Amino acid sequence: IGMIFIATFGAPSSTGDLSNLEVFQTLKKKYSWAADHMKAVLIATSSPIIALYLAVSFVNQCFRRLGIFPCSVKLDKSKGEHKYWCTKNTYNQIKDFKKWDHAKVYTWAIMWGIVYMV
Repeated sequence: IGMIFIATFGAPSSTGDLSNLEVFQTLKKKYSWAADHMKAVLIATSSPIIALYLAVSFVNQCFRRLGIFPCSVKLDKSKGEHKYWCTKNTYNQIKDFKKWDHAKVYTWAIMWGIVYMV
């Protein structure tokens, strides 16, 4: 599931730009036809986990906005982090999610669900 998540949403930006590596370019070229299938499997199997992830990101951002805990990372207003309802990494993942071909992904998710039930 971790590989499906990374293939679907990409690696976090804090690790650097991994998409320029030759390995990722080769995988993208070789298996780009399966991207919607991987996204569908992610949706079909991990929807509750994704909802929990969004909730934790929201709570994290609320604590960062309050700034009452000394261990929380302060919001960087110069980067515009204060305008998001969730953390910047989650916001970028949501932006990527909005670029998906949702009709195709949800159709494949339904198909994978039918295959699982049969």
